[in-house]
Formats: sequence, structure tokens, C-alpha cells
Amino acid sequence: WHALPRSGGYQYANRLPPRPYPYQHFDDLPQRIYLVLTQVRTGHCFSGEYYLRRVPSESPSCHCGHHLQTREHVFTECPAYRQERWIL
Repeated sequence: WHALPRSGGYQYANRLPPRPYPYQHFDDLPQRIYLVLTQVRTGHCFSGEYYLRRVPSESPSCHCGHHLQTREHVFTECPAYRQERWIL
């Protein structure tokens, strides 16, 4: 596992080695937040990059006007999520 390159759609989820149980801080989250976090980490969240692959009828652009809403864009630079970024 450690020798595999971190690329593709699961690169964000694969930064931590697999475990039989979640880390304690994930275990303490409310179920809804845990669900959304799992979706984001595996790339199955409602974002432009997901729509581009799975739902072509939906626009892949971000609310801020960026041409493609990626997880990295939302987490690091999107002005629409500036106030929520501290949580991430």
C-alpha cells in the first residue's frame, strides 16, 4: 500500500493507510457529517468533478464562477466557502 502512487479519483482518501476501524476523531462525529466526509474523501460528493464523470446533464462549474468545481478548489481557494474553510 505504501509503495503505490497517490493519483486518480481516490488520491485524497488514500493519504492515510487503511484501517479496520475509523480514527477516533471520525468516530466522534455526528452521523450526517461522517457520511458527507466519507463522500468527499472518496470523490462521491456533489461537486463539479463528480457531475462531470457521473451526471453530464449537471454543470461542473462552481458557484463562484470557476470553470470546474473540484474538492481541492472548494477546500483551498473558493471564495464561496471562505467562512466554512476553518472547519475543514
